[in-house]
Amino acid sequence: MLAAQNGEIDDQPLKREDVQRLGLVLKEKWSLESPESLLLEHLSRRCVNERNLSSHIFFDDFSEVFDGLVRFRLELDGSISDYYQSEHFLRILIWIKIFIRDPAYQKELFHLGGVKILSKILQTVTRDYLNFEDEVMGIEVLKVLTNIFQKLSVEPSQRLWLTSCNVPRSLVLLLCARDLSVLNCALYALIDLARSDQARIMIGELNCVETLLHIVQDYSNHTSKQLSSELLRQLCSLEHVKEQVKVFDGIPLCLSVLHEDDLLLQFNVVSIIERLSTDNDSSNDIRELGGIPLLITLIQDQLSRDKSSMSNGLSCSENIEENGAISPVNKDTIDRNESIKLQTACCAALTQLSLNDTNAQNIVQANGVYVLGKLILPDLEREEGGEERELLEMLQKSALRALRFLFSMERNRQLFKRLFPTELFEMFIDVGHYITDIDAYKNMIHYINHSTEDVRNKILCRIHNTNHNRAPMFYMGPYAVLEHL
Repeated sequence: MLAAQNGEIDDQPLKREDVQRLGLVLKEKWSLESPESLLLEHLSRRCVNERNLSSHIFFDDFSEVFDGLVRFRLELDGSISDYYQSEHFLRILIWIKIFIRDPAYQKELFHLGGVKILSKILQTVTRDYLNFEDEVMGIEVLKVLTNIFQKLSVEPSQRLWLTSCNVPRSLVLLLCARDLSVLNCALYALIDLARSDQARIMIGELNCVETLLHIVQDYSNHTSKQLSSELLRQLCSLEHVKEQVKVFDGIPLCLSVLHEDDLLLQFNVVSIIERLSTDNDSSNDIRELGGIPLLITLIQDQLSRDKSSMSNGLSCSENIEENGAISPVNKDTIDRNESIKLQTACCAALTQLSLNDTNAQNIVQANGVYVLGKLILPDLEREEGGEERELLEMLQKSALRALRFLFSMERNRQLFKRLFPTELFEMFIDVGHYITDIDAYKNMIHYINHSTEDVRNKILCRIHNTNHNRAPMFYMGPYAVLEHL
C-alpha cells in the first residue's frame, strides 16, 4: 500500500518503498488513472528541503526515479502542448528542480539528454504563452522551467551546452512576458548565462536592447528594472550592443534613471554609462546631456547618506538592544556596501570620461576635484575589516585614479600641486599618465591609511581648499575672498 494516503505523509518520514514504487511507476505507460501524480506530489513534500540526493540513504532508488523522469516523462506521444501545460507535468518539473540542486544530477541530466529535451519544451511553452495563451498552469510551468535553466547556468562549464541548445533564444523571447514572475525568472537565467562569452554574444545578437531599455525606463517593478539593467550592463561589453543603446536613445534614458532612489539600479546604469564612454561620440553626448554634474552629484548624495547613517547608527543599535527587536544591521550593511560600489562606479565613469579634454575640464569646473578628493579619506577606524573595508579601499583607489587622469591634463596640474603634501604628490606623479591598472594606486592608499592624524588633517584641509562652494574667508567690500595666493 502507498504510504502517502489521505495526507498522512505530512506526519510520516520518507519511506523507501514509496520511492521504489515511484521509480517503477515511472517506467510504465502514463495514464490518468495512475497513482503517479499522487506519489510525485507527496514525495516532493518529503524532499522539499533536500539538497544532495546523490548522498541520500536511498540514493539507488532516487536514481531510478530520476532516470524514469528524464527518459519516460519529459517527452510523451500525443497532445504535446496540452501535456506540457498540465498539472502533472508541473509536478515532474518540480522533481527535476529538486534533483538538480545536486551538481551530480545536473551532470546526469546533461548525460541523459534531458537538457536538450527541456530546451525544446521551453520553446514550445514559450510559443504558446506568447500567443496569448495565459493559462495559469502554463505560467507556472514557465516559471519552473526558467528556474531550472538558471540553476544549470550557474556552473560555467554548462553554459556552452545551454547555448548550443538555443536556451538563450527562448529566454530572450520571454522578455516580452506579460507575467512579471516569468519575466524576472527569465532575466535571472539570462544574467547567469551572459557570464560566458559565447552566450553573451548570442544574447546580444537577439535584438533585446530596446526591450531591456523599455523595462528599465517604464516598468514600475524594482526587481525587473534592476535585473534588466544588470543584463544590459553585461551586454555592453559588446561593441554592437553599445551601438544599439545609442540608436535607441539609451544615453538620455540612462541619465534620467539616475534620479531614481535605487542603489542597485543606479550602479548598473552608471556602469553602462562608463562602458558607453569608451566611444568618443557617446562621451560627448553624455557631457552635453549633463551627465558629468549628475555623476558628481550622485557621489555627493551618497556621501551625505553615509554621514547621516553613521550619525544615526549608534542610537539605533542601542534602541534595538533595549527593545529586544530584530536588528536591521544586515540590511544597513548591504545598503552601505551598495552605496560604496555605486560611488566606485561613478569614479570609474568619470575616469573614462576624463580621457576627453573637454570632459576633464567640465569635471574640474563641476567641483569634481573636491568631491573625488573627499573619497580618498574615508572613516576606516570604525571598520574592523572584511568586505566593507575592502570596498572602501577600492573606492579610494578608484578616486585617486580619477584624480590622476584629471592631473594628466596640463591645465589642471597647478590645482593638484596644492592638493597633496610633497611625499604624497611625488607618489602621485610616479604613477604616470592614464594608468588604468587599479593596483598602481595601492601604495598611495597605504600611505594615506597609515598616516598620522596630523598628516590626514592636512590632506583634508587641502582638499577643502579646492571646494568651489566653500564659504569665503572674509569680504572686502562687495568681494568675497576665498584664499590668499
